[in-house]
Amino acid sequence: MAIALSYSRIERARRNETVQHYGYASGGAEHDKASAIAHKANDEGLSLREAALKLGYIDAARFDEIVDPKRMVGHGVAGA
Repeated sequence: MAIALSYSRIERARRNETVQHYGYASGGAEHDKASAIAHKANDEGLSLREAALKLGYIDAARFDEIVDPKRMVGHGVAGA
């Protein structure tokens, strides 16, 4: 029996994990905002960046400064 990967679920999980790291790094109320961003991204099929900008919690330049997936999660399982 072969195992099939769901790349869309993997990508969604990666996006949500990245925003959780942002929330933890920012602390307190920022965690609530990070959670809202993750939910909006997941519910509407948006990237975290798109969701954050639509919610107005952060501007594009600051998001790009804070959210660096490679810095936050490394190079994936194989590169961990």
